[in-house]
Amino acid sequence: MTMENTIISSKLKTKYGKSVGVLLFSIFIVTSFTVNGRALDRIAGYNRFETSVEISKKISSDKTPVILANGRSYIDALSGGSLAAASRGRILLTETDSLPLATMNEILRTKPDKVYILGGKFSVSSGIEEELKFKGYNVVRISGQDRYETSTKIVDEIKLNYGLDEICIVTNQMDAISACAYCGEKKPILLVNKEKPNYNLLDKYSSLEKFAIGGRESISQDLYERLGMNRRIAGENRYETAIEISKLIDGDRVYVASGQNIIDALALGPLAYQDGAAIILTNKSGINRSYKPYINEKYNDISLVGGPNWVPNDLFKSHDKPEIKPDKKPNKDSQEKNIIPKNRSSFEYWDYYNHYDSRVIYSQYQIREINKNNISRSKYLNKLEDIKGQYGFIANRTVMRGRPARIDSSRGQDQGALTGLFPWDELVIVGQNSDKTWSKVYSVDYCGWVPTKNIMKVTKEEFLANRSVDFATFINRQKYTGGYTIDMGTRMPIVSEDSTSFKLAMPIAGNSYRTTSISLDRSEAVKSYLDFSQANIIRQALKFEGESYGWGHSNNTRDCSGFIRDIYRSFGLVVSRDASSQSQDLVGRKIDFASYNSRRAKEDFLLRQKPGISMYMKGHVMMYLGKDSKSRPHMIHQYGYAFVNGRNTAVFRNEINDVARKATSSAAFIDFVTSGRDFTN
Repeated sequence: MTMENTIISSKLKTKYGKSVGVLLFSIFIVTSFTVNGRALDRIAGYNRFETSVEISKKISSDKTPVILANGRSYIDALSGGSLAAASRGRILLTETDSLPLATMNEILRTKPDKVYILGGKFSVSSGIEEELKFKGYNVVRISGQDRYETSTKIVDEIKLNYGLDEICIVTNQMDAISACAYCGEKKPILLVNKEKPNYNLLDKYSSLEKFAIGGRESISQDLYERLGMNRRIAGENRYETAIEISKLIDGDRVYVASGQNIIDALALGPLAYQDGAAIILTNKSGINRSYKPYINEKYNDISLVGGPNWVPNDLFKSHDKPEIKPDKKPNKDSQEKNIIPKNRSSFEYWDYYNHYDSRVIYSQYQIREINKNNISRSKYLNKLEDIKGQYGFIANRTVMRGRPARIDSSRGQDQGALTGLFPWDELVIVGQNSDKTWSKVYSVDYCGWVPTKNIMKVTKEEFLANRSVDFATFINRQKYTGGYTIDMGTRMPIVSEDSTSFKLAMPIAGNSYRTTSISLDRSEAVKSYLDFSQANIIRQALKFEGESYGWGHSNNTRDCSGFIRDIYRSFGLVVSRDASSQSQDLVGRKIDFASYNSRRAKEDFLLRQKPGISMYMKGHVMMYLGKDSKSRPHMIHQYGYAFVNGRNTAVFRNEINDVARKATSSAAFIDFVTSGRDFTN
């Protein structure tokens, strides 16, 4: 997504003491180039916020509404495309607590008669709302209890001010992106929860025609019929559905956006509708060759939206293989070796057979609310600010133990280890041993003993203030740098950042708040947390394959439940530490395997579950990866022993296994599974 961008700005102080940039000079990139004789251009900015601005600049109207949505938790923007099209307006993106400079400048340029804010105050803050009102804008906030209620209220706003003829029903985010080109003005998009549909919509919109966009996996036939829909527009997947929608639009212009990265296409709907253009989706490797004749024949004007990392320049370049001469027979294996992934350790291999979902499941605000609720109610998690004691942060990776004692490394696995604590992990000291070399502490998910030398003591005010600073999260398995061992999910305050790296504060052990700094490349860390999606859960899990086993995070590694915990730390989701408590805790949805008695029945049941769920047996947890090329269910786990070649064998590492891998002489791992947990529900 990154493009070269130069901005020179000055700052004005507002009534509220905040600085607002005023654009003096801007260079943006809308490149033009030719591929295989096709003239293409690209609309992109330096980031998602500026990309929405570059799209806005292509919309011909001004003094029409701006629809403002959170650029990090962007689900509300999907239905907002219909509102923008109906009002001849545009979608712009914002941070939660501050308007990006480019966004503010575009609002100033277009002089909107109204600014719609989509989502609640945790999505777009009241400070932004007050700032815009102070500048004289008519601000209207549209917000519901969840994305679905917000979508309904957006449709009601369109009905009230612009009129309705029919309603487009979607459940899938990417289908909504493509639908925006077709569903403008008086046929808005309504986002419906396919798991818990609101059938009151039957009465609310009973007089209106309703149609579906998306196949039966997205919108079941039962839902289709009960909501009284009269037609369905769908393909086999998001890419084919976009093609089917494009066939309903007569124009010869098309916008091509990523079908894997939703961000850049968020603001595209009103522009496509204005231009009578279609929106077609692509993946990184290019547009499906079967679609190219249709696109080449129908469209004279093609624009790529977003940066070349997601929508490559050579999108329409021919990748056809050379013609095989008649005297040589084609070899099927050689033809497919560059198409079908073979590396069973790679995300690409498992994604090929399981088609993981890249949609964001929960926004970071929603995850914070989930954590708040679970920490308050769970008997396995600790609300640290309510515990009396000395507050502090872990200063370097350390292992919490059941009692103050040195590690006996000769035993191989340290049975006294409880869990690992990483730099900046919060804790409360509630006791010490006689010489104060060990401190008894509570962390969010455990209570035990850690060496006092690994703690930075702080005031409660400093402790709480750290929760609201800008931070980055380490997303790789582990790294040693600047004297610190950093594991997946380590959250570090940002000192400064640029387009390639973060400079991050790191704690120094002692009796007061002191820090030093390290630098991490943006390929190793993300600002805030990683987007919470099924695809990212699997990506994070696969990063641990081959790692040695470490009971309670000893041996500078982790055990089975620590493996699960650290994956979810990447997304900011707090789960219980041990396998037994994870399976019983409040986070997510419990899945019952106990009623399936045979291996075949359990495997069949497992194949109907979502890849990424955790599976629990007594004393152990595994993650379900999905099926392989032979349609066999597989798991990834950090484990100690398996029954191999007729004997119990020490493995002690993270591996990908068939779920029928022998755990004992007579039973497989899947035979012992009693429950599962879907942390995405």
